[in-house]
Amino acid sequence: MATDDIEKLLNAGIQAAKAGNKAEARRLLEQVLERDDNNENAWMWFASIVDTPRERRICLENVLEINPNNERARQALEKLKPNAITDNVPRTPPPSEPVRSAPPPRPSATARPLPPRPGMSGLRPPRRRRRITSPLFLIGIAGAVALIVLGLLLLAGTAPSAPAPITDTAATQVAQGPTVRPTLTPNAVFVTVAPPETVLPTWTPPPTVTPRPTMTPTATLPPLNSYSLIFVGEGRGRRDPTIYTSDGTGGNEKLIVTGDPPAFDVAWSSKGKIAYTTIENSKEQIAVANEDGSAATIITKLQGEHARMAAWSPDGSRLAFVSNEPGNDEIYIVNADGSGLTRITENKVPDRDPAWSPDGNTLVYASDYTGKKSFQLFALDLRTKKTTQLTSAQNDSYSPAWSPDGKYIAFISTRDGLPNLYVMDADGQHVRLLTVGNTKATYRDPAWSPDGKYILYASNKGGDIFNLFVMTPDGMNVQQLSDQRSNTYGARFRPK
Repeated sequence: MATDDIEKLLNAGIQAAKAGNKAEARRLLEQVLERDDNNENAWMWFASIVDTPRERRICLENVLEINPNNERARQALEKLKPNAITDNVPRTPPPSEPVRSAPPPRPSATARPLPPRPGMSGLRPPRRRRRITSPLFLIGIAGAVALIVLGLLLLAGTAPSAPAPITDTAATQVAQGPTVRPTLTPNAVFVTVAPPETVLPTWTPPPTVTPRPTMTPTATLPPLNSYSLIFVGEGRGRRDPTIYTSDGTGGNEKLIVTGDPPAFDVAWSSKGKIAYTTIENSKEQIAVANEDGSAATIITKLQGEHARMAAWSPDGSRLAFVSNEPGNDEIYIVNADGSGLTRITENKVPDRDPAWSPDGNTLVYASDYTGKKSFQLFALDLRTKKTTQLTSAQNDSYSPAWSPDGKYIAFISTRDGLPNLYVMDADGQHVRLLTVGNTKATYRDPAWSPDGKYILYASNKGGDIFNLFVMTPDGMNVQQLSDQRSNTYGARFRPK
């Protein structure tokens, strides 16, 4: 099945799980896992809808086989203490949900069992296996018993003390003697049956699997007040959006751009400058100022209605931004002093959200380049001009943000129906959902801390108002930074 089809099934299953329709979610996620046994997200969501702790443990262990660095799965697994009495007792489902057997994992050529957990010496954790329905399971047991009985009869029938006479005239003659046994002429394939007392060989763990690189250690996190933030705030007694700074906890908030005219889409450069969108002669333009908001200068004179989403190059010498100067949203690059304006994209579909790679050689941006009326992420190599598509999920993917080491890209996507925060490898592989558990919240504006320890974002998960939050790149250690009664968003860390 095509990747897009699997993605659609996965998203439908997630939506069903979020809606509480476990039976439908199970059906859809089973289809995903039948086609892609290494789908980390599918196993993670399956763990939330299965009926017993044992089944949940299997799902979580499968997640860790696929991605040993999934801390959420590891923590959930640690909470599931083994209980021989209750592990196989399903929870009572609501009347609309019939009790179904858990979908045991399917075998995979790359699947490896985890080593025994501490305190469980000698026990082997469940491995991914094919789905076995109850009737087939009973038939399998009956068949095994029959084979054992047949094996014992064969062993008894071939004992030297009671040789069976050879009555088949076509059989080969056997020489008589005390140690000679009759030759059997089988008309079916022999099945070797181990005697009941035979001990099965002890399972030997395979060589240690080399885990994927850890994205962000969570053991020793720097204090948030060691960072500085810049962001856009509404309200606060002012008519238009304005620009503020604060420390990394959201404290010590300070107004730096008054918001008359409006000021938004702010970015902080490594040279101690800021860039933002302002209004001049009823048109949006890009302005550059000192980091305290002083000495502001408008560096563009565009005739389009808007110029926004400014992003500094890593060396602080250039800005990428979006303008509809040609009648369609396209991406431009301009020097920090306003010189060297260059159009980077040229097509008939909108482009938005440029983000520089840490080495300054690549721009990732969102575009409806495929013409499917949905934004996907693309990488443009500024040296070769080669464009590579990174995402292809249904609905939109946008607002990319590179990690400081260039290995990962955080972004927002509506692939599961609502704008959620995801992270993927820089080549578009291994997409991971970070924001789980709130089916009504919207997430926006991801940004990495300069050391890669945190991802900053805005969300309305506490109500209708957007406020600022941080989490570690594994989706853990979520903290709310602002608690305003008006929208706060578009936050960025101060670069090193």
